[in-house]
Amino acid sequence: MARQTITAQPALGAYTDTGVNLVWTVADPVNFEQVVLTGSEVLIAWNYVGGAPVDVTISSTDDPYGRVDDLVESIGIGEFHFFGPIELEGWKQADGKLYFKSASADIKWAIVNRLKRV
Repeated sequence: MARQTITAQPALGAYTDTGVNLVWTVADPVNFEQVVLTGSEVLIAWNYVGGAPVDVTISSTDDPYGRVDDLVESIGIGEFHFFGPIELEGWKQADGKLYFKSASADIKWAIVNRLKRV
């Protein structure tokens, strides 16, 4: 099966009169997730069910600083964790995407492009 692709949502900027309702996607613990990576994305993970802490993984690539390990972080019950803006170097896969996953559907994901002036 293929990873589910999540579309990044735009942040509206400082001069708007409305907010953004985040669209959440439930983690697929079998096929995992991806997003087209432009260097402006903020990834948000939410442990929304609250049964137990859940590990999430963001897949890395080699970078000039010698880091080769994936980022693994435990998300506590009811917690939100923000990652980014995620740079291209060290994270962008060969197909231009960022790969991330959770072993549990207790995680929901949202992706927002960082604020830009409008």
